Amino acid sequence: NMEKTMESFQEPSDEEKHFIQNLAKVYDDATNKHWDDEVKIIIENYTANHQKTKEETFQLLLNLFPSTPTKNDAIHASLIGFWYQYIIRISKNLDNAFTYYKIAADLGDGFGITQLTMFFNKIYGESIDTKYLEYIELGTKAGHPHAIYKHAESQPINKRVYWFQKAAEKQFSPAVDELARFYIKGEHVNRDLHRSLRLILVNKRNCVHTWRPTYVLHQIFRNYY
Repeated sequence: NMEKTMESFQEPSDEEKHFIQNLAKVYDDATNKHWDDEVKIIIENYTANHQKTKEETFQLLLNLFPSTPTKNDAIHASLIGFWYQYIIRISKNLDNAFTYYKIAADLGDGFGITQLTMFFNKIYGESIDTKYLEYIELGTKAGHPHAIYKHAESQPINKRVYWFQKAAEKQFSPAVDELARFYIKGEHVNRDLHRSLRLILVNKRNCVHTWRPTYVLHQIFRNYY
């Protein structure tokens, strides 16, 4: 049982506090650039490199989370939600993930806002036209690339390039892939094979899954040549 309790609580050391602060920074940077599966790899690698188990790290996250969180705790709340959703993968933890993502979203965390869209859309059965788009709009206004990307997907095809470009400017790798596709196809932009190739090659350097941009390149040329 990894719940925060009075019996299990021990005041974290300065080293442990520093570790969690840096972990939150790594998480924030990762969620601004990568899909969830890549964020998971980055977080797990960071934890392992600092010789912390998933359980130890999670207990620290819970112990250090304040009872009355402020905007400064938004990323921390989002990280706990992510831990419940992806690191401790059992179905009963989805409600806990939702709770912490909701806290993060209410405090202004863009990734927390974006993750709520999945819960409303897939788990809680809300209409895609209500809560889903409402939270996507909030995330887009917050400038989070995940939300901007999702916002682009909800737009008419002729408006998507603009929003994918916005997300790509923030180095969000899936948006870079989508831009490359548009430039290869010449759809609502001037066809530019050189620009498409540059986008894919830059993205390959930034991706955790280095095969992904190569796969995109293969798919593009197979489908359009």
